[in-house]
Amino acid sequence: MKNKPITCFCPTYLRSPYPLEEALWCFLQQDYEGDMELFISNDDPDVKLVFDHPQVTIRNHPRRFLTVYDKINTDRMDTKYELIMPWPDDDLYAPWAARIAVKYWEKNRYPYVAFKHHYKMHPNGFAKMEDIVPGVVVMTKSAWRECGGFPVNIMMDTTKQVGNDRLVHHILKSMDLYGEQTLEDEDIYFCWRFSKSFKWKRNNWSNKDEEKFKIKPREPEIIELKPKLSTEFLPFGYR
Repeated sequence: MKNKPITCFCPTYLRSPYPLEEALWCFLQQDYEGDMELFISNDDPDVKLVFDHPQVTIRNHPRRFLTVYDKINTDRMDTKYELIMPWPDDDLYAPWAARIAVKYWEKNRYPYVAFKHHYKMHPNGFAKMEDIVPGVVVMTKSAWRECGGFPVNIMMDTTKQVGNDRLVHHILKSMDLYGEQTLEDEDIYFCWRFSKSFKWKRNNWSNKDEEKFKIKPREPEIIELKPKLSTEFLPFGYR
């Protein structure tokens, strides 16, 4: 029997072609036996992303959103499938990511399930982390609608990026929509790439171009994505 169809949701900005092409490459390696969609939401109005594949949907917005949460709220209800897992544009996933995520999600009675453990990548290697991070969850659109999405009203300060994922978890818990699952070591599927030294971390939130928030005629640069792995990635056997 086929698995539940699932959308991998990827909001992106200033991460193309690299490392977005690695995230796309990871999606195309999935061994999931079921319908899948990768929904890429791009709000860099000066760039038009293109990739022709039946499982990949790209939405190129004509303006910059005030926050990534505003962008997620705008697009999440337009995904093809009810079940959604986040697919960050600068992190890496194992080939079994969707299969394992859905398997563990189905063990839990909650529509929003967060997972631990995950790997964290740094210049000297990888570390196994036990905390909950936004990239390692599976949820339904119904739960997102019921909890009201991300509370972006506290996110209107465009000079800095303030994470409010914990607030969303608090809201979900108060509504009895939130659960957690611990992955077996062999099932860990997510690697968070975090370091100020990595070259793709060039989106300085304090230097936003205010003009990008306005809709106006543009001739965006067309970037045809070419999925490829540029980084040696040992935890999941990628080389």
